[in-house]
Amino acid sequence: MRKLTVLVDTDVLDLDEPPEWDQSLILKGLLTHSYIARYWYADQGPPADAPRVSLELWTAVKDWAVLGKRDEDGFARPVSYANDHQIHRGAVVGNAAEVARSDTRAKSYRQLSLEEAAEKREADALAVRVAEVIGADIFVTRRSYVRESKWARNSGLTICDVDECLALVGLYLRSQHEHLYWKSPDGTGTCQMNRGLFFWVGTRELMPSAWRWFYACVQHSVGTGNDALSYLGGSVLQRIERALQTRDDVHRALNQPQNNDTADAALASLDTVLLLLMGALDAAARVAHTALAMDPDKLYTAAWHQKSWQKELKKVCPKLAALVTNDSPGQHVLTILKHLRNSVHGSALQALSFRKGIESPQTLLGLPKAEMAEIRAAMRTLGGEKLWGVSHALPDRPHVDPGTLLERLFPLVLELTNGLMDETPVENLSHVNIRPENTKPPEKGPDDPFHERTRLSIRWQLGF
Repeated sequence: MRKLTVLVDTDVLDLDEPPEWDQSLILKGLLTHSYIARYWYADQGPPADAPRVSLELWTAVKDWAVLGKRDEDGFARPVSYANDHQIHRGAVVGNAAEVARSDTRAKSYRQLSLEEAAEKREADALAVRVAEVIGADIFVTRRSYVRESKWARNSGLTICDVDECLALVGLYLRSQHEHLYWKSPDGTGTCQMNRGLFFWVGTRELMPSAWRWFYACVQHSVGTGNDALSYLGGSVLQRIERALQTRDDVHRALNQPQNNDTADAALASLDTVLLLLMGALDAAARVAHTALAMDPDKLYTAAWHQKSWQKELKKVCPKLAALVTNDSPGQHVLTILKHLRNSVHGSALQALSFRKGIESPQTLLGLPKAEMAEIRAAMRTLGGEKLWGVSHALPDRPHVDPGTLLERLFPLVLELTNGLMDETPVENLSHVNIRPENTKPPEKGPDDPFHERTRLSIRWQLGF
């Protein structure tokens, strides 16, 4: 393991900003973790009162990457960066800043005068070069020219904003078995939990409709002395929890240099996520079947995507059936999920290693040929193929970015499942009496794992 190196523009995470419980506060704290090397950066340099570090002949500003003035030859600009124990020195060389300055075709900063825009582009290019010099993995910035420029995206840096960085840092720390939900911005205080509780709290946060729905399942089971429905309802939440954990595995594999091994790991984990999500929906359908007093001998047929069961569902609860039929968004989500999941019964999802120009190799996923038309039609209805990561790496067959696919599909499945829980009349079950406090997380004070602040931190770290 090596430390994750993060360069942060100070106008993105204000050093003196009053603390509020938001993504910025959580990220500030996590970036003080001992597994992370975090450096601040500003075009004007560090404040005059920033702490200095002196080691033998060298002096540098602690926790800052500082760009110096050009040397006498005009060829290089020195860069220094330091922590408590080490001072590093490097240099920005080459003409990237001059090229950026003259890039008048750029869309960024067009509202400024020509000279002001040129200075902004030059400063943005220098910031990227500083990030490269210090070996940063992530550059947290709002610089529009950096975001626009293809050369910046191909620099090897991950360029992101606060929300995106928090999700990446959260993934990185979980990969090191660190499950924190708060760390003070000065690094002195830490709140953490074990892996299981972290993902369980995350699941309950992402499934707000389950408070009422699952409470009814448990209450019915206790009242009847039969725990079948309690286990069935719990299986929905358990499978979503496991899907969240396995989703991490997908992104861990995709956030490494791509080769056959990482591609195999990513697709194997993606298969598991698809199975778990469909399993969660199937179990929710069986709860609905029971709550609606449908034929108990046909419980095994309950599945939101099954035409025969949909027909019976329309008779007893047309409002619930409407969520998964009649060209509804839920129907299209199920189309994509079921066809991708059903690949386990036939040809496995195939990976393609794709590289464009000087870009890093990328792992793409081939869509099942037999169901490709239906999947693509559903994707077009749900925002368009581009939003789902579809590309035409090969002229005869479209492929999809598995990470983009997963991040588009997973929230839609959660949204659908919450909606189905809302419309399932679990109050019809015997021995069920739902009070207002049963429809929301418990309120037991800030130390409770389900406190709003804890839930929000975990939601943000999971990238939702």
